[in-house]
Amino acid sequence: MCDPGNIKENLNGILKSVAEKLNIENYELVPDETGNYGDGFASHFYTGQVKNKDTGKIINVAIKKSPSSKEVDFSGLFRSEIAFYKEVFPRLSSLQKEHPTLSKPFVNIPEYFCSQPPPLTYIAMENLQPLGYTMYDKAKTLDPSHLKLIFTVYGRFHACSFVLKEQNPEGYKELTDKIVDEFSKLLNIVIAQIESSFKGAFRNVHEETEKDLYEKTKNIPDNIKEVFLKAYNYDGKFDCIIHGDCWSNNMLFKYTCENELEDLKLIDFQLLRTSTPVHDLSSIFYSGASKKDFDKLTEYLQVYYKSFEETCKGMGVDAHKIFPFEKLIEEWKKNALFGVLMGIYLWNMKLLPKERFQFLVKDPDMPKEKKKQIWKDMMEEMYRSEGYQEKTKAILVHAVEFGILD
Repeated sequence: MCDPGNIKENLNGILKSVAEKLNIENYELVPDETGNYGDGFASHFYTGQVKNKDTGKIINVAIKKSPSSKEVDFSGLFRSEIAFYKEVFPRLSSLQKEHPTLSKPFVNIPEYFCSQPPPLTYIAMENLQPLGYTMYDKAKTLDPSHLKLIFTVYGRFHACSFVLKEQNPEGYKELTDKIVDEFSKLLNIVIAQIESSFKGAFRNVHEETEKDLYEKTKNIPDNIKEVFLKAYNYDGKFDCIIHGDCWSNNMLFKYTCENELEDLKLIDFQLLRTSTPVHDLSSIFYSGASKKDFDKLTEYLQVYYKSFEETCKGMGVDAHKIFPFEKLIEEWKKNALFGVLMGIYLWNMKLLPKERFQFLVKDPDMPKEKKKQIWKDMMEEMYRSEGYQEKTKAILVHAVEFGILD
Protein backbone atom coordinates (compact mmCIF):
# COMPACT_ATOMS: atom_id res chain seq x y z
CA MET A 1 0.00 0.00 0.00
CA CYS A 2 1.23 3.50 -0.72
CA ASP A 3 2.48 5.87 1.94
CA PRO A 4 -0.68 7.88 2.80
CA GLY A 5 1.20 11.11 2.18
CA ASN A 6 1.92 10.08 -1.38
CA ILE A 7 -1.40 8.45 -2.34
CA LYS A 8 -2.94 11.48 -4.05
CA GLU A 9 0.23 12.28 -5.97
CA ASN A 10 0.58 8.64 -6.97
CA LEU A 11 -3.01 8.34 -8.15
CA ASN A 12 -2.81 11.58 -10.09
CA GLY A 13 0.25 10.24 -11.89
CA ILE A 14 -1.63 7.08 -12.86
CA LEU A 15 -4.72 9.00 -14.01
CA LYS A 16 -2.50 11.28 -16.07
CA SER A 17 -1.08 8.19 -17.79
CA VAL A 18 -4.63 7.08 -18.55
CA ALA A 19 -5.43 10.48 -20.08
CA GLU A 20 -2.30 10.31 -22.22
CA LYS A 21 -3.10 6.75 -23.32
CA LEU A 22 -6.56 7.95 -24.46
CA ASN A 23 -5.07 11.03 -26.15
CA ILE A 24 -6.99 13.42 -23.92
CA GLU A 25 -5.07 16.69 -23.73
CA ASN A 26 -7.48 18.93 -21.82
CA TYR A 27 -8.48 17.04 -18.70
CA GLU A 28 -9.26 17.16 -15.01
CA LEU A 29 -8.04 14.40 -12.71
CA VAL A 30 -10.23 13.27 -9.81
CA PRO A 31 -8.52 10.66 -7.62
CA ASP A 32 -10.36 8.88 -4.81
CA GLU A 33 -7.87 8.36 -2.00
CA THR A 34 -10.11 5.88 -0.18
CA GLY A 35 -8.51 2.51 -0.80
CA ASN A 36 -10.15 -0.87 -0.49
CA TYR A 37 -8.69 -4.34 -0.14
CA GLY A 38 -10.05 -7.13 -2.28
CA ASP A 39 -11.25 -10.37 -0.75
CA GLY A 40 -7.82 -11.89 -1.13
CA PHE A 41 -4.41 -10.69 -0.05
CA ALA A 42 -2.85 -9.81 -3.38
CA SER A 43 -4.36 -6.44 -4.34
CA HIS A 44 -5.31 -3.01 -3.07
CA PHE A 45 -7.85 -0.99 -5.05
CA TYR A 46 -8.41 2.68 -5.72
CA THR A 47 -10.66 4.49 -8.17
CA GLY A 48 -10.60 7.82 -9.92
CA GLN A 49 -11.87 9.77 -12.90
CA VAL A 50 -10.41 11.46 -15.94
CA LYS A 51 -12.74 14.24 -17.10
CA ASN A 52 -12.37 15.38 -20.70
CA LYS A 53 -12.94 19.13 -20.49
CA ASP A 54 -13.52 19.41 -24.24
CA THR A 55 -16.24 16.78 -24.57
CA GLY A 56 -17.49 16.44 -20.99
CA LYS A 57 -16.93 12.68 -21.13
CA ILE A 58 -15.92 11.04 -17.85
CA ILE A 59 -13.58 8.03 -17.84
CA ASN A 60 -14.07 5.96 -14.70
CA VAL A 61 -10.85 4.23 -13.72
CA ALA A 62 -10.14 1.32 -11.38
CA ILE A 63 -6.57 1.14 -10.13
CA LYS A 64 -5.14 -2.10 -8.82
CA LYS A 65 -1.97 -1.84 -6.75
CA SER A 66 0.26 -4.30 -4.97
CA PRO A 67 -0.05 -4.26 -1.16
CA SER A 68 2.92 -4.17 1.17
CA SER A 69 3.92 -7.55 2.57
CA LYS A 70 6.96 -8.91 4.32
CA GLU A 71 5.93 -12.52 3.71
CA VAL A 72 4.84 -12.60 0.04
CA ASP A 73 6.31 -11.09 -3.13
CA PHE A 74 3.34 -10.04 -5.26
CA SER A 75 5.39 -8.72 -8.19
CA GLY A 76 5.09 -11.89 -10.26
CA LEU A 77 1.31 -11.91 -9.91
CA PHE A 78 1.10 -8.41 -11.32
CA ARG A 79 3.49 -9.23 -14.17
CA SER A 80 1.22 -12.13 -15.07
CA GLU A 81 -1.92 -9.99 -15.13
CA ILE A 82 -0.17 -7.26 -17.10
CA ALA A 83 0.87 -9.92 -19.63
CA PHE A 84 -2.77 -10.92 -20.01
CA TYR A 85 -3.93 -7.40 -20.80
CA LYS A 86 -0.95 -6.44 -22.97
CA GLU A 87 -0.16 -9.71 -24.74
CA VAL A 88 -2.71 -12.49 -24.34
CA PHE A 89 -6.08 -10.80 -24.75
CA PRO A 90 -4.98 -8.56 -27.65
CA ARG A 91 -3.84 -11.69 -29.52
CA LEU A 92 -7.11 -13.53 -28.84
CA SER A 93 -9.09 -10.42 -29.74
CA SER A 94 -7.19 -10.07 -33.00
CA LEU A 95 -7.91 -13.71 -33.80
CA GLN A 96 -11.63 -13.18 -33.27
CA LYS A 97 -11.65 -10.09 -35.48
CA GLU A 98 -10.15 -12.15 -38.31
CA HIS A 99 -13.45 -14.04 -38.39
CA PRO A 100 -16.37 -11.63 -39.02
CA THR A 101 -18.82 -14.57 -38.95
CA LEU A 102 -18.19 -14.94 -35.22
CA SER A 103 -21.39 -13.45 -33.79
CA LYS A 104 -20.63 -13.74 -30.07
CA PRO A 105 -16.93 -13.13 -29.40
CA PHE A 106 -15.24 -13.26 -26.02
CA VAL A 107 -15.15 -9.64 -24.83
CA ASN A 108 -15.95 -10.22 -21.17
CA ILE A 109 -13.20 -8.22 -19.51
CA PRO A 110 -12.86 -4.57 -18.48
CA GLU A 111 -11.15 -2.17 -20.85
CA TYR A 112 -7.42 -1.99 -20.11
CA PHE A 113 -5.77 1.43 -20.01
CA CYS A 114 -2.19 1.15 -18.82
CA SER A 115 0.08 -0.43 -16.24
CA GLN A 116 3.49 -0.28 -14.66
CA PRO A 117 5.52 -3.38 -13.79
CA PRO A 118 7.34 -3.75 -10.46
CA PRO A 119 8.59 -1.97 -8.47
CA LEU A 120 6.07 0.84 -9.28
CA THR A 121 3.31 -1.68 -9.69
CA TYR A 122 -0.21 -0.84 -10.82
CA ILE A 123 -2.84 -1.78 -13.39
CA ALA A 124 -5.36 0.83 -14.54
CA MET A 125 -8.54 -0.37 -16.18
CA GLU A 126 -12.16 0.52 -16.70
CA ASN A 127 -14.13 0.87 -13.47
CA LEU A 128 -17.20 -1.25 -14.12
CA GLN A 129 -19.15 -0.27 -11.03
CA PRO A 130 -20.61 2.96 -12.50
CA LEU A 131 -21.85 0.85 -15.42
CA GLY A 132 -23.90 -1.28 -13.05
CA TYR A 133 -21.58 -4.24 -12.60
CA THR A 134 -21.45 -5.72 -9.14
CA MET A 135 -19.99 -8.66 -7.26
CA TYR A 136 -22.13 -11.63 -6.29
CA ASP A 137 -22.59 -12.26 -2.57
CA LYS A 138 -19.71 -14.65 -1.99
CA ALA A 139 -21.39 -16.39 0.94
CA LYS A 140 -24.25 -17.54 -1.30
CA THR A 141 -24.27 -20.35 -3.84
CA LEU A 142 -24.68 -19.31 -7.45
CA ASP A 143 -28.13 -19.88 -8.94
CA PRO A 144 -28.65 -21.66 -12.30
CA SER A 145 -28.84 -18.44 -14.34
CA HIS A 146 -25.45 -17.30 -13.06
CA LEU A 147 -23.88 -20.73 -13.53
CA LYS A 148 -25.15 -20.98 -17.11
CA LEU A 149 -23.79 -17.55 -18.02
CA ILE A 150 -20.44 -18.36 -16.40
CA PHE A 151 -20.13 -21.64 -18.31
CA THR A 152 -21.16 -19.87 -21.52
CA VAL A 153 -18.52 -17.17 -21.17
CA TYR A 154 -15.77 -19.66 -20.34
CA GLY A 155 -16.78 -21.67 -23.39
CA ARG A 156 -15.99 -18.62 -25.54
CA PHE A 157 -12.79 -17.80 -23.68
CA HIS A 158 -11.32 -21.30 -23.84
CA ALA A 159 -12.39 -21.76 -27.47
CA CYS A 160 -10.21 -18.82 -28.54
CA SER A 161 -6.95 -20.46 -27.56
CA PHE A 162 -8.09 -23.88 -28.82
CA VAL A 163 -8.72 -22.27 -32.21
CA LEU A 164 -5.40 -20.44 -32.14
CA LYS A 165 -3.61 -23.69 -31.33
CA GLU A 166 -5.42 -25.47 -34.19
CA GLN A 167 -4.92 -22.77 -36.82
CA ASN A 168 -1.53 -21.45 -35.75
CA PRO A 169 0.38 -23.86 -33.47
CA GLU A 170 3.52 -21.73 -33.58
CA GLY A 171 1.55 -18.62 -32.69
CA TYR A 172 -0.07 -20.46 -29.78
CA LYS A 173 3.32 -21.60 -28.50
CA GLU A 174 4.78 -18.12 -28.89
CA LEU A 175 1.89 -16.63 -26.91
CA THR A 176 1.83 -19.25 -24.15
CA ASP A 177 5.60 -19.04 -23.75
CA LYS A 178 5.01 -15.52 -22.45
CA ILE A 179 2.78 -16.83 -19.67
CA VAL A 180 4.52 -17.51 -16.39
CA ASP A 181 2.74 -19.88 -14.02
CA GLU A 182 2.72 -17.76 -10.88
CA PHE A 183 0.42 -20.21 -9.10
CA SER A 184 3.23 -22.77 -9.03
CA LYS A 185 5.36 -20.32 -7.04
CA LEU A 186 2.67 -20.14 -4.36
CA LEU A 187 2.11 -23.87 -4.03
CA ASN A 188 3.68 -24.24 -0.59
CA ILE A 189 1.36 -21.55 0.80
CA VAL A 190 -1.69 -22.89 -1.04
CA ILE A 191 -1.08 -26.52 -0.13
CA ALA A 192 -0.79 -25.65 3.57
CA GLN A 193 -4.18 -23.92 3.41
CA ILE A 194 -5.75 -26.74 1.42
CA GLU A 195 -4.44 -29.32 3.88
CA SER A 196 -6.01 -27.44 6.77
CA SER A 197 -9.28 -26.98 4.85
CA PHE A 198 -9.54 -30.59 3.76
CA LYS A 199 -8.87 -31.87 7.27
CA GLY A 200 -11.60 -29.54 8.47
CA ALA A 201 -14.01 -30.96 5.89
CA PHE A 202 -12.98 -34.56 6.56
CA ARG A 203 -14.00 -34.24 10.20
CA ASN A 204 -17.57 -34.35 8.99
CA VAL A 205 -17.16 -37.67 7.15
CA HIS A 206 -18.33 -40.50 9.39
CA GLU A 207 -16.73 -43.91 9.00
CA GLU A 208 -19.66 -45.94 10.28
CA THR A 209 -22.51 -44.29 8.34
CA GLU A 210 -20.61 -43.13 5.22
CA LYS A 211 -18.29 -46.04 4.55
CA ASP A 212 -17.78 -45.49 0.81
CA LEU A 213 -17.14 -41.76 1.21
CA TYR A 214 -14.83 -42.40 4.14
CA GLU A 215 -12.80 -45.06 2.34
CA LYS A 216 -12.31 -42.87 -0.74
CA THR A 217 -11.21 -39.79 1.21
CA LYS A 218 -9.43 -41.13 4.30
CA ASN A 219 -5.94 -41.13 2.76
CA ILE A 220 -6.10 -37.62 1.34
CA PRO A 221 -5.46 -35.53 4.50
CA ASP A 222 -2.08 -37.13 5.22
CA ASN A 223 -1.02 -37.09 1.57
CA ILE A 224 -2.44 -33.73 0.54
CA LYS A 225 0.74 -32.40 -1.10
CA GLU A 226 1.06 -35.39 -3.40
CA VAL A 227 -2.67 -35.40 -4.14
CA PHE A 228 -2.82 -31.68 -4.91
CA LEU A 229 0.29 -31.65 -7.09
CA LYS A 230 -1.08 -34.56 -9.11
CA ALA A 231 -4.37 -32.70 -9.53
CA TYR A 232 -2.62 -29.42 -10.38
CA ASN A 233 -0.11 -30.65 -12.95
CA TYR A 234 -1.83 -31.28 -16.25
CA ASP A 235 -0.12 -33.44 -18.87
CA GLY A 236 -3.00 -34.03 -21.29
CA LYS A 237 -3.40 -32.74 -24.83
CA PHE A 238 -6.45 -30.53 -24.32
CA ASP A 239 -4.59 -27.58 -22.84
CA CYS A 240 -5.64 -23.99 -23.36
CA ILE A 241 -5.14 -20.60 -21.72
CA ILE A 242 -7.15 -20.56 -18.51
CA HIS A 243 -8.18 -17.87 -16.05
CA GLY A 244 -6.52 -19.82 -13.25
CA ASP A 245 -8.32 -18.13 -10.35
CA CYS A 246 -11.88 -18.96 -11.19
CA TRP A 247 -14.27 -18.13 -8.34
CA SER A 248 -17.16 -15.74 -7.92
CA ASN A 249 -15.15 -12.84 -6.53
CA ASN A 250 -13.24 -12.64 -9.79
CA MET A 251 -16.44 -11.99 -11.71
CA LEU A 252 -18.66 -8.94 -11.98
CA PHE A 253 -22.30 -9.24 -12.99
CA LYS A 254 -24.68 -6.74 -14.57
CA TYR A 255 -28.48 -6.85 -14.24
CA THR A 256 -31.39 -5.25 -16.07
CA CYS A 257 -33.86 -2.88 -14.42
CA GLU A 258 -36.03 -5.96 -13.80
CA ASN A 259 -33.07 -7.55 -11.96
CA GLU A 260 -32.51 -10.12 -14.68
CA LEU A 261 -28.93 -11.21 -15.31
CA GLU A 262 -27.56 -9.39 -18.36
CA ASP A 263 -23.78 -9.65 -18.58
CA LEU A 264 -20.59 -10.91 -16.94
CA LYS A 265 -17.04 -9.61 -16.86
CA LEU A 266 -14.04 -11.63 -15.72
CA ILE A 267 -11.38 -9.90 -13.62
CA ASP A 268 -8.10 -10.77 -11.90
CA PHE A 269 -5.85 -12.74 -14.22
CA GLN A 270 -2.90 -12.95 -11.84
CA LEU A 271 -2.92 -16.76 -11.88
CA LEU A 272 -3.22 -17.03 -15.66
CA ARG A 273 -1.66 -20.23 -17.03
CA THR A 274 -2.15 -23.04 -19.51
CA SER A 275 -3.99 -26.16 -18.40
CA THR A 276 -7.17 -28.12 -18.99
CA PRO A 277 -10.34 -26.02 -19.17
CA VAL A 278 -11.68 -28.28 -16.43
CA HIS A 279 -9.44 -26.51 -13.93
CA ASP A 280 -11.39 -23.29 -14.50
CA LEU A 281 -14.80 -24.92 -14.67
CA SER A 282 -14.40 -27.23 -11.68
CA SER A 283 -13.05 -24.39 -9.53
CA ILE A 284 -16.10 -22.19 -10.04
CA PHE A 285 -18.47 -25.16 -9.91
CA TYR A 286 -17.29 -26.61 -6.60
CA SER A 287 -16.71 -23.23 -5.00
CA GLY A 288 -20.05 -21.84 -6.16
CA ALA A 289 -22.74 -24.36 -7.02
CA SER A 290 -25.23 -25.93 -4.63
CA LYS A 291 -25.75 -29.63 -4.03
CA LYS A 292 -28.85 -29.47 -6.24
CA ASP A 293 -26.77 -28.11 -9.12
CA PHE A 294 -23.99 -30.64 -8.56
CA ASP A 295 -26.51 -33.24 -9.70
CA LYS A 296 -26.98 -31.25 -12.94
CA LEU A 297 -23.29 -31.13 -13.84
CA THR A 298 -23.78 -32.73 -17.25
CA GLU A 299 -26.35 -30.07 -18.14
CA TYR A 300 -23.89 -27.30 -17.29
CA LEU A 301 -21.15 -28.99 -19.29
CA GLN A 302 -23.56 -29.09 -22.24
CA VAL A 303 -24.12 -25.33 -21.83
CA TYR A 304 -20.35 -24.84 -21.84
CA TYR A 305 -19.82 -27.06 -24.85
CA LYS A 306 -22.56 -25.39 -26.88
CA SER A 307 -20.82 -22.04 -26.38
CA PHE A 308 -17.41 -23.60 -27.08
CA GLU A 309 -18.72 -25.24 -30.25
CA GLU A 310 -20.40 -22.08 -31.56
CA THR A 311 -17.26 -20.02 -30.97
CA CYS A 312 -15.07 -22.56 -32.75
CA LYS A 313 -17.52 -22.76 -35.66
CA GLY A 314 -17.57 -18.97 -35.95
CA MET A 315 -13.81 -19.10 -36.49
CA GLY A 316 -13.87 -21.99 -38.94
CA VAL A 317 -12.96 -24.87 -36.63
CA ASP A 318 -14.87 -28.07 -35.90
CA ALA A 319 -15.05 -28.35 -32.11
CA HIS A 320 -15.80 -32.07 -32.31
CA LYS A 321 -12.41 -32.69 -33.92
CA ILE A 322 -10.28 -30.67 -31.50
CA PHE A 323 -12.17 -31.29 -28.24
CA PRO A 324 -15.17 -33.67 -28.40
CA PHE A 325 -17.81 -33.43 -25.70
CA GLU A 326 -17.00 -36.99 -24.62
CA LYS A 327 -13.43 -35.89 -23.94
CA LEU A 328 -14.71 -33.01 -21.82
CA ILE A 329 -16.52 -35.55 -19.61
CA GLU A 330 -13.37 -37.66 -19.41
CA GLU A 331 -11.30 -34.58 -18.59
CA TRP A 332 -13.69 -33.77 -15.74
CA LYS A 333 -13.37 -37.21 -14.19
CA LYS A 334 -9.56 -37.10 -14.51
CA ASN A 335 -8.87 -33.47 -13.58
CA ALA A 336 -11.73 -31.99 -11.56
CA LEU A 337 -10.05 -33.03 -8.32
CA PHE A 338 -8.21 -29.71 -8.59
CA GLY A 339 -11.53 -27.88 -8.41
CA VAL A 340 -12.76 -30.13 -5.61
CA LEU A 341 -9.75 -29.22 -3.47
CA MET A 342 -9.92 -25.54 -4.42
CA GLY A 343 -13.65 -25.47 -3.71
CA ILE A 344 -13.14 -26.86 -0.22
CA TYR A 345 -10.46 -24.24 0.38
CA LEU A 346 -12.38 -21.34 -1.19
CA TRP A 347 -15.45 -21.83 0.97
CA ASN A 348 -13.24 -20.64 3.83
CA MET A 349 -12.74 -17.37 2.01
CA LYS A 350 -16.35 -17.15 0.95
CA LEU A 351 -18.00 -17.79 4.31
CA LEU A 352 -15.60 -15.67 6.35
CA PRO A 353 -16.35 -11.91 6.21
CA LYS A 354 -13.33 -10.20 4.74
CA GLU A 355 -13.18 -7.70 7.60
CA ARG A 356 -12.29 -10.58 9.92
CA PHE A 357 -9.09 -11.49 8.17
CA GLN A 358 -7.95 -8.56 6.07
CA PHE A 359 -6.65 -6.62 9.01
CA LEU A 360 -3.79 -9.12 8.79
CA VAL A 361 -2.55 -7.47 5.59
CA LYS A 362 -3.47 -3.97 6.72
CA ASP A 363 -0.93 -4.31 9.53
CA PRO A 364 2.35 -5.33 7.87
CA ASP A 365 4.17 -4.90 11.19
CA MET A 366 2.14 -7.55 13.03
CA PRO A 367 4.47 -10.38 14.15
CA LYS A 368 4.31 -13.38 11.85
CA GLU A 369 3.55 -15.84 14.64
CA LYS A 370 0.65 -13.73 15.88
CA LYS A 371 -0.82 -13.65 12.36
CA LYS A 372 -0.54 -17.43 12.14
CA GLN A 373 -2.33 -17.93 15.42
CA ILE A 374 -5.14 -15.52 14.57
CA TRP A 375 -5.63 -17.24 11.22
CA LYS A 376 -5.57 -20.69 12.83
CA ASP A 377 -8.22 -19.68 15.36
CA MET A 378 -10.48 -18.24 12.64
CA MET A 379 -10.16 -21.38 10.53
CA GLU A 380 -10.93 -23.63 13.48
CA GLU A 381 -14.12 -21.68 14.07
CA MET A 382 -14.97 -21.98 10.36
CA TYR A 383 -14.46 -25.74 10.23
CA ARG A 384 -16.93 -26.20 13.06
CA SER A 385 -19.60 -24.10 11.37
CA GLU A 386 -22.69 -25.75 9.90
CA GLY A 387 -22.36 -23.84 6.64
CA TYR A 388 -18.82 -25.03 5.95
CA GLN A 389 -19.58 -28.62 6.89
CA GLU A 390 -22.68 -28.71 4.70
CA LYS A 391 -21.02 -27.24 1.62
CA THR A 392 -17.81 -29.27 1.79
CA LYS A 393 -19.66 -32.52 2.46
CA ALA A 394 -21.72 -31.94 -0.67
CA ILE A 395 -18.53 -31.44 -2.70
CA LEU A 396 -16.99 -34.68 -1.46
CA VAL A 397 -20.17 -36.67 -2.00
CA HIS A 398 -20.43 -35.46 -5.61
CA ALA A 399 -16.74 -36.11 -6.26
CA VAL A 400 -17.29 -39.75 -5.28
CA GLU A 401 -20.59 -40.08 -7.15
CA PHE A 402 -19.17 -38.64 -10.39
CA GLY A 403 -16.04 -40.77 -10.27
CA ILE A 404 -13.52 -38.05 -9.47
CA LEU A 405 -12.57 -39.79 -6.23
CA ASP A 406 -12.43 -43.54 -6.63
